[in-house]
Order: sequence, then C-alpha cells, then structure tokens
Amino acid sequence: GPWAREIDAARAALLAKTTLLCPSAYVLDYVRRSAPQAAELCYAADYCFFDVRPERPPDASRRLFVACVSPCEAKGLPVICSLARALPRVRFLAVATRWTKDADKRALETLPNLRLVPGFPHERLDADLFDKSRLL
Repeated sequence: GPWAREIDAARAALLAKTTLLCPSAYVLDYVRRSAPQAAELCYAADYCFFDVRPERPPDASRRLFVACVSPCEAKGLPVICSLARALPRVRFLAVATRWTKDADKRALETLPNLRLVPGFPHERLDADLFDKSRLL
C-alpha cells in the first residue's frame, strides 16, 4: 500500500498513476499529508441520512409505517415478514431496490398490512420517508 516501508520501482510507478478516493474531508487531509499520490474526495451514498433538516416537534400521528429499504435475505426478510404477520394492525412499508429479488417481492406481496413501493431510480431516498416511519 501507499504506506509501505519499502516501495520498489514497479510499485512507485503504479502509485504515481493512482488516485485515492477518500470518504471524508478529514481522511482527504490526512492522505494528502501522509501519502505521495493524488487523492480526491468521494462521498459514498448516504441516502440523505446525514442531511440537516429543519427541526420539527415530534408528531407521532405522522409516523405511519414501519419501513424497510431494500428488503432482501441479507437484511432479514424473514424477520420483516414474521413481524408483519405477527402485528396485523401495524402498517409496514417496503421500498424495493435492485437488491430486492422477484422472490422477495412475491413474499412481501402476500402480506396484507405491507405496502411494497419501488425505490427511486437513483436510489436516493426521500427524506419524507424518514418522517413517515416509526421504525426503520
């Protein structure tokens, strides 16, 4: 890597062509001070989670759903289905993305208290989803 004690000519040539992608300004600053190659800031997808929103007083009546984004096996699809079956009076919302397979969608569509909606084409979640969710 860039912080190896001994760098041979082949590694030096490769590092000269390399640009490190840094997930924060802090890391970018550290890399620029510590590493010999180019570095750029490259924020990862955060689905608006860290965006500053105006403070509003909590209003439980606005919390309409228990929401799940990208329902799939890896995110506990059987748990979501079991909860929806066990809590028939609670409304669930599932936002399908490319991680949600057709078999996952079929399983979710059998649940009467779960609404399945497509994700946004660019998979950037609407902050309104967070406002309308009781649990995510």
